[in-house]
Amino acid sequence: MRNLSLIDGVCVSLPSIENTKHISLDFDSGDIYLATKTNAICVDGMKLEVKQTVSLLDDNTLAPDGYIVAIQHVPDQMSLCIATNLGDIVMWSPTLNQLETIGTINNGISAMCWSPDQELVVMTTMTNTLLMMTHDLDPITELPMHPDEFGEAAFVNVGWGKKETQFHGSEGKQAATQSKIVTSSTVSGKDDLIPRISWRGDGQYFVINSINPQTGSRVLRVWTRECQLYSTSESASGIEWATSWKPSGGLVAVIQKGPTACTVSFIEKNGLYHGSFNLPANKDQILVKDLTWNTDSSLLAVWIDHLADDNDPQHMLSTGWFHKMLIMF
Repeated sequence: MRNLSLIDGVCVSLPSIENTKHISLDFDSGDIYLATKTNAICVDGMKLEVKQTVSLLDDNTLAPDGYIVAIQHVPDQMSLCIATNLGDIVMWSPTLNQLETIGTINNGISAMCWSPDQELVVMTTMTNTLLMMTHDLDPITELPMHPDEFGEAAFVNVGWGKKETQFHGSEGKQAATQSKIVTSSTVSGKDDLIPRISWRGDGQYFVINSINPQTGSRVLRVWTRECQLYSTSESASGIEWATSWKPSGGLVAVIQKGPTACTVSFIEKNGLYHGSFNLPANKDQILVKDLTWNTDSSLLAVWIDHLADDNDPQHMLSTGWFHKMLIMF
């Protein structure tokens, strides 16, 4: 793979977007939508200027104890869909400068993620249930987020003998005895305990990374587009919140911290561990905030917060897992 070259870079300071926690893009206009706990902001993607800001506290759209948990730009409605922890689903039209609460989930909302084609919406609630809705936010199904069964792919792991005798492809025989990173079963003290949802690029599957109430650690569950449980990840401690499904493949990238290293680990669609690589940093001095792939799955970006540094570097790695670029911002 060719080396990366930074063609252009712009750094601007916009006080009104400080403490933003969520981002969504309008690919038609290039506008960037951001959200703090209570405000939604529209930024001109070309001029990098704030075009409009709205507070959900206005007109009591959001109660004092409420906050935004997710946002998604909806192109055909030219609006921003906003989900709150209190369960309110709000549409903001910057053109009309209008906020409208179009529905409420009684059990509150902890996470929301739209499918790549925007035909489906997946939400998780504060009571550990999974909701799937249509594009128009009509309910399709509601299920427990932590079912007891493994999922439809359970048969894949039956009748294939011991791991030591299985074929391991390019990983070689050493993969048969390779052990997963195992630490304590509890989550990191910096974990916000919020579920993360990520769709595969074709929209046929999505994964939820959430806290297993039985173990207190994070577990990944893969669901089909029809909201049927497909698989549950192998038991492995140290899994953190950052999660991203490789758009054109069957691998989910997650962050896993072990005794000696912080790694990017890969989980197959059937829930099996597929390998990992170490990040080039001291595990005790970094906090991985997020992961994201480029559209053709050739690059994985890792957003790392160096706890002892004022700068936040963005590492970019190719699918051969070579460190290609470090961007400080």
